[in-house]
Amino acid sequence: MIASSGGELVTELDKKNIPHFRVDILAKREINPLLFRAGSVLAELVNKKNIDLIHAQTRITQLVAHRLSRLTKIPYVSTCHGLYKKRLGRRIFPCWGDKVIAISEPVRENLVNYFKVSKDRVRLIHNGLDPTSFSKGYSRDEKEKIKKNYGLKEKGKIIGNVARLVKPKGQEYILHAAKEILKVRPRTQFLIVGGGEEKQRLINLAKKLNVTANISFTGPLKKVEDVLAIMDI
Repeated sequence: MIASSGGELVTELDKKNIPHFRVDILAKREINPLLFRAGSVLAELVNKKNIDLIHAQTRITQLVAHRLSRLTKIPYVSTCHGLYKKRLGRRIFPCWGDKVIAISEPVRENLVNYFKVSKDRVRLIHNGLDPTSFSKGYSRDEKEKIKKNYGLKEKGKIIGNVARLVKPKGQEYILHAAKEILKVRPRTQFLIVGGGEEKQRLINLAKKLNVTANISFTGPLKKVEDVLAIMDI
């Protein structure tokens, strides 16, 4: 069972008959009455459904899971997807869980060395994917059609990036690199796939660097197989 505030992927859960419970946890700060209330609401559901383990995937849900675990006496784990700083909220409410999943070695080191989470609590599990979804072969005509859909020219190498548009992902470095690459390979094109708070700033930076004509921002995509098929790098 999944509990969330909803989103684009709810329809996918419905298609796969995965139970979804909508709860209001749209909060940006750790101290928020919504989170306190969500823990109480979910406690009743967890007991009713005989849930054995609670899994938090974001900072906000870590806090909800912590309260939920205390109310139900059910253990909880959290997955850490990035590197974090010791902000006040983290110091007061660490809420790492009984066990913590780190998705990469740098994330594991951040938890153990910076936050002093004990090594035996942290488990390194890399993100995975189903390779069969990327095994389709694309004809030349199919690739040209995909390029056209995203405003790309037929000729010229395509350098792509698939990630959330947030500062830690570093898309701005791609734009600065694009400026230098275009000096020697003027037909090179750049495909930036993803959505996020940095999008407008990146668009403005592309204009400032005068590389807009060779950059295409797709926005968030549910399926990235097509765009990966046309990327050279």
